[in-house]
Amino acid sequence: FSIEDLSRVVEHCVDNQWPLNDVNAVYENKIKISEALKLFCDVNGLEPNFTVVSESSNNYTGSGLALKSLGIQLAGLEKGFEDYL
Repeated sequence: FSIEDLSRVVEHCVDNQWPLNDVNAVYENKIKISEALKLFCDVNGLEPNFTVVSESSNNYTGSGLALKSLGIQLAGLEKGFEDYL
């Protein structure tokens, strides 16, 4: 979850009355850590020079449905990765 999007979520929380008690700061699209690392490399033109030594059927993040229901315009993971370097 990018710092830019976290800022948008916090700003929305401060400026509006939230209908939820809590929300996971995660995107709706589920990916594994290895997939996130590959995306980071792709977005930043880096050679994905890593080896996955174990695999799981589980994704890395929790549910993003509650956050999506708030209608906050998020930049997304790929944009966050672009801004990281």
